[in-house]
Amino acid sequence: PALVTGAGVPDEGADTETSLEPSVDIVQRFGTNVAASLTANTDFAETEVDTRRTNLTRFPLFFQEKRTFFLEGSDIFRFGFGLGNDVLPFHSRRIGLVSGSPVPIDVGGKTTGRVGDTNFGVLAVRTGAETDVAPATNMGVLRIQQNVLSESSVGVVGTLGDPIGGSGAWLAGTDFTYRTSTLWGDKNFVAGAWGLAMDRDGLQGDRSAVGVSLDYPNSLFDIFTSYKRIGESFEPSLGFVPRRGIQSMSAMITYLPRPDLSWLRTMRWELFNALVTDLHGEWESYRIFTAPINAGFESGDRLEINTAWEGEQLR
Repeated sequence: PALVTGAGVPDEGADTETSLEPSVDIVQRFGTNVAASLTANTDFAETEVDTRRTNLTRFPLFFQEKRTFFLEGSDIFRFGFGLGNDVLPFHSRRIGLVSGSPVPIDVGGKTTGRVGDTNFGVLAVRTGAETDVAPATNMGVLRIQQNVLSESSVGVVGTLGDPIGGSGAWLAGTDFTYRTSTLWGDKNFVAGAWGLAMDRDGLQGDRSAVGVSLDYPNSLFDIFTSYKRIGESFEPSLGFVPRRGIQSMSAMITYLPRPDLSWLRTMRWELFNALVTDLHGEWESYRIFTAPINAGFESGDRLEINTAWEGEQLR
């Protein structure tokens, strides 16, 4: 339990104003791998504030979740492989925050855990009304992931509700990730594919997103490539998608030899290419990064020379 109270005189000659804000958080574990949480009138007073950042782009910045209620078991809700922050079907900061303004959480419940080969997470929250910000709203999230084969997984995700009270808001998706650590005997390899669809009253156009990724993360060569297609109206109510109506392609190759020299630990040659086009194939952004010299010394020092070419085509 927690209690925040205070009193003050807002102006000369005015009556004393008082406030009383009780809250409670309850956590119950069921065995070693399942936990349930209940929160009422949630108090986030001890949450670390966000670092001030200046946005010089035309896209919204991503901020990490820092509230304890949402952080516990948050790994269960992760979706897809190779998405980064380009496509998040569920981002918990959409709950209790609307355009940077806090919205009170009246009550919320969450259950996360692992049972056998199944990982699951369920979250339900009701936020209160905040004048000129958002009405009272019910929201929910479901995530299920099943371990298959020896190191792979397949899963589904779904959300309901909209932070600002939009009606008919939902999202559904599925993802498959294939992993092996025995490729060619002792090499790692990861391949992932995912698809999402959503809707909300008033939206028109393509409301879907799909993607595939391949990764060969090994010591001498580290190779990664991915492709994403995001519809122009793909705006998940409880997610984070900074850029819509695009196709995004990227490829990275890193060569990591370890010379037999007492003073040199590693050498690294890097090449990273990224291209973003609209849905018709016209380019919008590109970036070509290369590091022809990147040496790590036994002393802990590092010497790197790199170059980067970037382009933006504004329409």
